[in-house]
Amino acid sequence: MGFPGWRKRKDGSRFRYDADRAKPLDSNTVRLPAIGDVTTCEDMSWLTSRMATGEARIVGATVREQAGRWWVSFQIEVDRDGVNKRR
Repeated sequence: MGFPGWRKRKDGSRFRYDADRAKPLDSNTVRLPAIGDVTTCEDMSWLTSRMATGEARIVGATVREQAGRWWVSFQIEVDRDGVNKRR
């Protein structure tokens, strides 16, 4: 297989925030350190409600540029005790 290759410049820019440094403020706003508050197009009320009750926490966030747009993806850890008890 060989060694992994370098990422090409045309693949787009990307960077990562560890732990819960990048966090959603409300259903349509994300706070990114060193950048500020960013408005999103997608509704994140499902995530903010679970974070408020303590059922979820953000493990990391990746910000990347693809097709001329910027995308934020969150890696989350969800407490599934309630779901497992119902099953």
